[in-house]
Amino acid sequence: MDILKTITPALGGLISAVGGGGKTTLLFRMAKGLSGRRQRVLLTTTTKMYVPGHSRDWVLIIEDDEDKAFEKVSNTDAGIVILGREVLPEGKMTGIDPCLADRIFKRRIFDFVLVEADGAKRKPIKAPAAHEPRVPESTTCVLGVIGLDAMGKLLTEEVFHRARLFSREFGFEPGAAIDEDIVAALVTSRNGLFKNAPDWARKILVLNKADDQEARLKARKIAFAVKQRKRCDVLPDIILMSSFISDKPYLEVLG
Repeated sequence: MDILKTITPALGGLISAVGGGGKTTLLFRMAKGLSGRRQRVLLTTTTKMYVPGHSRDWVLIIEDDEDKAFEKVSNTDAGIVILGREVLPEGKMTGIDPCLADRIFKRRIFDFVLVEADGAKRKPIKAPAAHEPRVPESTTCVLGVIGLDAMGKLLTEEVFHRARLFSREFGFEPGAAIDEDIVAALVTSRNGLFKNAPDWARKILVLNKADDQEARLKARKIAFAVKQRKRCDVLPDIILMSSFISDKPYLEVLG
């Protein structure tokens, strides 16, 4: 299945990725695929993101001043532009203000603006704090990403970013096994995975790291649990499971 046709609209958009479980890899795959179809792409973050290595495939712009950043991205003809504000010693770049992402998108400098709008401390699953996620207002599509490698593990900070907050707010016992009911509660709450997503934005649940049949069975159980939730503030428009461990991504629509 073609990930770009499934996720991206034909006429461009501002796509924000939230949650955990492989957002950066997903966005880079999308950026390369879109560029290969002669679409101009800006890839950025409103939090932090690892700085990619040098490549012919993209131009990296690091600029702290918003007006200068806007001018620089406007004046490059590269197929993929990666924009950050500052490079940190640990190899991450700090993100731009969501308003700058809105400004760039509204000027139609790029066909697609891809934004990593959430941080998860490299954990497969997370609950958002009060200040998270940092989703630009012009977002047309939100990708809510959860890593299937969280399933069956314990609801602790080692696996679940902000596990204590989630237990307190959602009523699940700390240290409980992470199952489809826990994931479904996170996905369907207004304060959960799709928090701060604009009402008009398409919401896509991405169950990532579906690398084998066992993981894919877990994804199907999650999709069923999400659809069966009786208390539901948010329902994803599409549920996908994905794997990016090979050059040819695996993608399947579950609902």
